[in-house]
Order: sequence, then structure tokens, then C-alpha cells
Amino acid sequence: MFSRLAIATAALAISAVNAQNATSAAPATTAAAATTEVRICYHDDDYSEATTELTKTLSDAMPQYTFTLVLSTSEADALERLAAGECDFMEADMGSIQDIEDTLQTIAVVQNEDKRTHYVTIAVVLDDPSTDNIQYLADTKGLRSCHTGYSRTAGMQMPLGYGARTGVIPSVNNNHVETVLGYFTGGSCAYDDVDRRICQNCMIGDECDASYSDYDGSLRCLLDGLGDVAFLKDSTFPDNCGDNAVTKADWCGTKQVRQIEVFANSPTHVIVSSKTMDPTMLADLQAGFLTINTPYISGTHGYQYETLEQHQIVSQNYLDNQDCYPGSSTGRACVTGRRGTTEDPLVMATVNYNAEADAALSAYFSPIVVKTIPVESEAEGVSRVLDGTASFTDSDSGSSVAHLDDLESVAVAKSADAGTASYNAQAWVLRSSGIRSFVETKGKRSCHTGYEKSAGMYMPTGWATGRRLMTALDTLTDTVTEYWSKSCALPEIDTACPGETYENYGNYEGALRCLSEGLGDVAFIKDTTYADSCTGTTAASWCHELTDYEIIAEFGASPTHAIVRTQATTGILSTLIPTLTTKFAAMESGPVMAYFDQDYGFTDTETLEAHFGNYKETVACMPEANTFVGTSAPDCTMMEPKDGSATLPVRMAYAGDASNADLLRTTLAEISGLNIVVSVVDSEETANQQVMNRDADFSYVDAATTLSGLNYGLDTIAVELLTRNGLPYYNAGALVKASSGITTYAETERKRSCHTGFSKSAGMYMPVGYGVRNMIINEKDTLQDTVSEFWSAGQCAAPVLCSICDSLNSADGWANNAECPANEMNYSDYDGALECMLRGAGDVAFIRTTTFDEVCGVTGAPDWCVPASEVLLIQDFGQVPSHPMVYRQGDITSGAQSALTNAVVSQGADSKLAEILGTGGFQARSLSEHTEEYRNNVGCVPGIADEISTTGCVKTSSASSSGTSQADSEVTSAGSTDSGDSDSAEDLAIAALCIAILALILAPVVAYFVARKMYVRWASRAVGQHRKFSDMDPESVTNVNTNAAINESGIPERTV
Repeated sequence: MFSRLAIATAALAISAVNAQNATSAAPATTAAAATTEVRICYHDDDYSEATTELTKTLSDAMPQYTFTLVLSTSEADALERLAAGECDFMEADMGSIQDIEDTLQTIAVVQNEDKRTHYVTIAVVLDDPSTDNIQYLADTKGLRSCHTGYSRTAGMQMPLGYGARTGVIPSVNNNHVETVLGYFTGGSCAYDDVDRRICQNCMIGDECDASYSDYDGSLRCLLDGLGDVAFLKDSTFPDNCGDNAVTKADWCGTKQVRQIEVFANSPTHVIVSSKTMDPTMLADLQAGFLTINTPYISGTHGYQYETLEQHQIVSQNYLDNQDCYPGSSTGRACVTGRRGTTEDPLVMATVNYNAEADAALSAYFSPIVVKTIPVESEAEGVSRVLDGTASFTDSDSGSSVAHLDDLESVAVAKSADAGTASYNAQAWVLRSSGIRSFVETKGKRSCHTGYEKSAGMYMPTGWATGRRLMTALDTLTDTVTEYWSKSCALPEIDTACPGETYENYGNYEGALRCLSEGLGDVAFIKDTTYADSCTGTTAASWCHELTDYEIIAEFGASPTHAIVRTQATTGILSTLIPTLTTKFAAMESGPVMAYFDQDYGFTDTETLEAHFGNYKETVACMPEANTFVGTSAPDCTMMEPKDGSATLPVRMAYAGDASNADLLRTTLAEISGLNIVVSVVDSEETANQQVMNRDADFSYVDAATTLSGLNYGLDTIAVELLTRNGLPYYNAGALVKASSGITTYAETERKRSCHTGFSKSAGMYMPVGYGVRNMIINEKDTLQDTVSEFWSAGQCAAPVLCSICDSLNSADGWANNAECPANEMNYSDYDGALECMLRGAGDVAFIRTTTFDEVCGVTGAPDWCVPASEVLLIQDFGQVPSHPMVYRQGDITSGAQSALTNAVVSQGADSKLAEILGTGGFQARSLSEHTEEYRNNVGCVPGIADEISTTGCVKTSSASSSGTSQADSEVTSAGSTDSGDSDSAEDLAIAALCIAILALILAPVVAYFVARKMYVRWASRAVGQHRKFSDMDPESVTNVNTNAAINESGIPERTV
């Protein structure tokens, strides 16, 4: 047996000679005795006409011989007759003579229309919507198969050999019949007169139906509905059913076929004789066949001469498939895998399929040739690797985690964080939505990177179910659709993005786009998604400003994408892996990177197992964990309520001075007897978010940040008693400079506003709720839009509205940060809002009514303070509850909660705890009771009203309905003028008319007393109007007007 290289070289040379001069390749013709009989074996009645014509043509070409026909029942029967000397030659399939080719010799080989001596072996299915799920050989498992015959080349050897070589079809006992039966469990049609088990779908009685044999028979089997896939050669359909077919078969009908796989270039049929044939006869026949083109069995376009050994070396794929064919007798070892050559390229499954990718990838990975195939999801890409269709794929960790026992990495992607191989999975919302924690997304619309995805699905659902924030139902789909009203998790769930494609709304960018375009309320993405999609010259058009988004949950580190392959350590692929890995590690930029949807390159330093680390534990509680994470998924460990023990300490999120954190921890532990952990966070919003998300067990925060939590089990351990008044509430007010000319709240419209923060009580909710309820402020869809429109000259409300925050005097060393995060800016909180106004950055400050006295009325006041005579309190909005210490019910055991409550409430104004937290002590009070009046007051705040109000928003044109005005006439006038309420004007007119009629009917005395009463009321209102802080003496005010009340700052206010 020649070496393969030598044989291939010889074959190429012979093919070239044949193409130029067919006759030159044949042995010289030798005269033979006339009337010598030559017997031709044939095995099918359908070919009798062709063979009869062949005998006539051969007799004309070689008159010294008489050609006769010997009928046989099958190709196998004909070969037996040939071996027994009952006939002299026959046409045979190369697959049929594989086991006996050493006893045979070539007379001629069949050539195709284009003079080739090979054809392409393929698999086809009906071109019909019902077969859309059949794209590759791997998709035919369990279906019905149509073959050209028993152990035939195109019909059996090539598909089974290819399947065994690539891992698509497992060999069963190294037997092709058992392999067919094991894979095509729907039954088969493969003509065979020995083992009829493989023609069970095309039997006539006890016999295989011969009309379904050979190439046309396999095609007919498919078209007649006896099978789902047919194995044949590429010209079979055109030759039999194509528009240019010489004679279109009557069984063709109108059906069309679609090619799903190419197996190899295979050798055409051969005309063979026994090696015992007379040499003179052999030479004459060889020369004679080169002169004719009459069809025999194969519908030939003439003949060429090649030895059997030369003829079968038409392609490496053919040889490899033959070697791996179950029951192969080539004597060569089966070498598994693809070779990475032009003929046999490596296959990459990708969701980023691009018709131009193959050339670019092959050029980059040279000398390895790569071909891409499209998949709808990365999970499908992994499936294609596992079923042998693809050599490797770019996979999200969620798509490959269930198959760690079967996969290995070629390379793993780097992240933006110093080239590490992990990223942080997060939940993002638009700040205008008002959503501030994971549990608040329940019933909302969700945007995911995909269905079987890590950051987009596994991390959030595993994290949430493990914390008891989400209930895991029987399936992942049921869990998602029950928790969120609509979702976009392609390709499985598209209720939030019906009819959309993975290309538009899949992966990280697609999930953020889904949120940004308003299809969803929360997006589950990785930490670099915004930077990757919304910055630089390639920023997407749908992107918002970064400050428009809010991160509401952190799910932890997730492994980056990986280029995965099977764990095969033998075969051709294993020899190519080092080259692939090196090429991936060197990939830094350029168009090739785009095919892998990566921005930071790859590393070759991690195995897949090491790459995943503790990821399985993180997602162990997700629904159907064993299905999506694998049977080796660890047990789900649900978060337990904290009891304050050493193993379950109670965790506090603390937004105060970091230097006090340790003292706070030891103090709480000492007074409660519990193990306490204190974590410092950047804001009270974050502290409350951590409690809501169960990252912490309790916190001490502004009441405004807790309001939505009432719907999710939030309650108090204790509430603050204010140092100034010993009460659990304070009053919120609006303060301006006396020189500003602003005397009423309504006059702050189109001015610059200074707030204690965006989600704050005194600084935001009270003034906005008051303004909307009294129709001074025009309510917009969101709080952000409402504030921006009313105080249109600019706002400072960290960290959302910051247009005037950086306009403060930077010459004095102030921070200049447009995003103004609350923990870094001097002009947030009460003193910051006051400073913002007094320094001239804003025109009005929304603060506590006592803030000016607390900040500027003390020794050592800041240099930006002014005398009390230069400021004016223009509106008192009413009571605001003090800071509560909150927890979520069920997160702390009842014993630990009682211990904390009793300990905190026992601490008076002079206690260490009160000193650390800056309070006048504590009181036991439920969160619902503590915030009830306040929630009603701010029930008109856009974006939060539905979450926090017990009565809803009841609007009125009378400013006296909420808070206390410094001058009722001013506020009423401002309210009616600014609101533009025509109904209010009409009501006043009707009232005036009624009074006039009453005056006419009643006696003049009554009219006199009414007029006198109105005069008295007008005079009483005039008392104290436009008073400045310096003019006010609480005692003198009380003496002058017994109907007046003294507010906390010492400013008199008329009671209403």
C-alpha cells in the first residue's frame, strides 16, 4: 500500500493526464480471438435497457467479443458471481468492494459530466418549514434515514464514517448496521438482502424494496415520505428531478430538497473484474471503455482509467471517513477530529456570524483554516461543540457551566479590570424609575442578556433565590415569568421584546438597549457594559447619560467568556490546540476580535475548571440548577435569618463617618449582647438598598429612603428622637435670602434650587409633594423631570441633578464634580443645601426649619454663614419623620430583633450611641406609624406616590392644606395664579355671587357684621408678615397674638 501522500500525488498526476487525453492512460490494446464471450453482471431490472445498450456499444467497439448479460439479485450477489467466475466484469460502488478490493482490478472508472472521477457525498432533507430544526447531521438523531444501500459509499460509509470521526454519530460495537439502528431510531431504508433490519421502512412483504436502492432510490425514499434525511451524491436531485434532467422521474413531484451536510469528495463507481481475467481480454476492455460513453448503471458521461488504489485517493476526508466507518476494513487507524485544512476546516459556532468571517479567521489562525456556522445563542453553540458539529465556540459561562465535565478551554476572555478573567454582574435601572433595590423590580419588566446566560439570568436568579428575594418555581421560565410581568430573555422569552432578534436585544449591549429604549425597567448586565457600548466614537444612539442610570444590585464576580472545545485529548484537534491558544492569547485588537464580542483580548493561563472557581456555588439556588448548572451543582444554601451569633452576626450598613464605624460596632454589640458587623457605605440610599437586597440586616437612614420598603417587609428597630425637641419628627421648610425678593414658595419657579439630596425628605419630597398637591408645580412623569422643569434655572440635588452644584466658589477650594456624589460633596445634606444657597449658587434651600440655627446660630459657625436678619423662611411644609433604624422582617430572628430594639431604645440623649449617631435618644415605633402622616404629605411626589402614599395624591388649590404659610394671602395668591385652574376661578365667582344675593336678602345689620368680621380676619393675617429672623422673639409673638404658634426655628407662624 502506497503512502497517502504518494498515492494522492499519483492520483493528481493521473487525473491531469486523463483530463487531457483519456486514452493515453490505458494499457495498449491487444488483439483477441473473435467470438469470445464476455459476461456482464448486472443486478437491477431498472438498468436492463442501459446494459443492453452497453452490450451493443461494446460489441461495436470490440467486435472480437460477444457480450452477454448475467442477472443477479443485488450488488452483493453480483460480486459473489464475479468471484465465482460466473461473470467477467461489473460496475460496483467503491464502498461495496472495500473488503475485497485486493481480489479485483480496474477496467475503467466512471467520470462525471465535468470529467471528474469523484462526486460529493451529502445529506439532504426536504426544503420545507417543517425541517427548519434540521440544520446539521447532529440534528437527525432519532429520525428516519434513507440510504443508497447496505455499506454503500455515499449512502452509508461517508455519513457514518464522518459522524464517527467528528463525534456526531457514536459507533456501536464497531458495526455499521448496529450504528444505524442506534442513531436513526425512527427506522431506516437501506437496501440489503442480508440484514433487513436496516430497510424496515421500505419493505415489500419480507423483502427490501429495490426501488429505494442506489442514489435515486435514496432520494425517492425521502420524497415519498419514508425518511427524514437522505444520503446521496450532489448530482442526484438535479439528475432525477431537476429542471434540466434528461428524464424527470415520475415520483419527483414538486418537492425540493435542502443540503445540510457535506461529507467528502468520494470516488465514482468502477468497472472491475477478477484478477484472474485473461490479460489480453483485460487490456482490450480497458482500451475499449475509454472510447465509449454509453451509460451502464451510473448514468455516466464516459470513462477513465485509474487503478483501484489511485481511484480512492480523491480526498483526505474520504480516507478519514472510511477509516472511521464502523466495521472498516481499511487496516488504517481512525483519526478523529477535523484537520483544519481547506478541505476539512475547523468549525466555529458563533452568534456573531458574518459571511466574511471565514477568510479573516483563516488568515489570522493560519495555517489552520476555520469555517464559521451561525447559531442563535451561545447555549446552542455549546451544543454544537458537544454534538460534534463544531470544533469550538465562544461561550458565556452560563452556557457552558453545565458541561464542565465535557468541555475544556482553548482560551478565556480578559475583562477590563487589569486583564482579569472575571467581571461583576449587576442590575441597572433608569434613575427616573424610582426603583432602588432588586425586590422593587418584582412585577416590572426585565431585560436579560439571554436565556441561558450568566450575568443576564443565572447570576440574578441564583442570587435572588438564595437570599429568599425570589421564589424558585419548577422551571426557570416559570420563575422568570412569575416574578417579572414581561421579560426579554432571547431566544426563549420575548414578552418584553416580541418579534425581536438576539442581534438587537441579546448579549450585554442588547440588554442595556432594552432598558434604555423603555422596553424594560431593569437590565441584568456586566459592569463594563455601559463603557463598552455607550462611550467613545462608537457609542450607540440609544444610550442615555451615565448619570441617568442607577445600579441597584451587585451579584458578584462571574467568569468571562471562554473559547470552549471538547475534552478530547486524542485526535487531530488536540494537536491544533496549542496553535489556537497561542493565536487567541496574541489577539489584542482588530476586526477578528469583533467576531468574539470581546474588547480586552484573551488569556491562555486558566483551565475551564479554574476559570469557573466558585461560580457554581453562586448560582446553585437558581431554578433548575441541575439542568442549567449540571448534575454536579452544589446544594443550594439559602440565606438564614441572623441571630447575632458568631456564625450569623447581624450586619449593619452605615452611611455615617467611617471613623466612627468601629466604635459604633462595639457600642451596639455591648448594649445588645449580639455579634455585630458594621460596613461603611457611601450614602443612606446605598445603606437602605443593602437592607432591601439582604446585603445588610439593618441600617440607620433618612425616612424618605425607606418608604417603598413598607411594601417589602421593612420595619423599624427604633426611631430617632431629635436633639432639639426630643420628638421623632422635624419640620421641613424653604429658606431664601431676604434680599432675593422671593417671599412665597410659588415665586421660586424658574429659580435655582438647593436640595439636601435627590431622594431626601426635607430637601426633595416635602417641597415637591407640597407644590404638586397645591398645583403650584406642574407634575411630570418623573421626579427628575418635575424638578428640572419647575426650578429650570438649575438644581443641586446629589447625586442626580447637579447643574449648579459645580458653580459654587471653586476659588475657595470647593470640589468641582458634575456628578456630585453625595458622600464627596460639601453641598449635600442640610448644611450643604444651606451653604449652596448662602454662597449664591442657588436661590432657595430646602432644609429643616431648624437648620439655619443649628449651623449658623452657634459659636464657630462656617465663614459662609450670614446674620439671621438676612434670611427668610418662606414656607413650612410640615412634619418629617426622624431617621429610623430599619430592618427587613425575617432577616433577623425575633430574639435578635428584640435584643436590638430594647438595647437601642434604652439609650438616652447622653448615651454613647446617641453621640455617635447625633441623636437625642430613641423610641420604639413601627415604620408604618412613624411615616403615616409624612406619606400622606408626600403622596403627590411623581414616581414614588404609588409606592408610599396611603391616600394617594389629593390636589387642592388652597395652600393651607399642607404646612403653614408665613403669609396666607401670598401663598393663596401664588397658588391660584400659578396653577391656572379655571375651576378655582369659577368657584370663587359663584361664591361671590351667593354672598351678594345673601346680602340683598338679609338685613343691612347682618351685612354690617359680616363686613366687620372680614376686616378683623384681614387685620389678624397682617400680623407677622415678612418677619425676618432678627425681628422675631418667640415670647413677644405669643403675647401679641395668642392665635399664633412658634415653630422650631423661632419664627412665628399663624395657626390654620
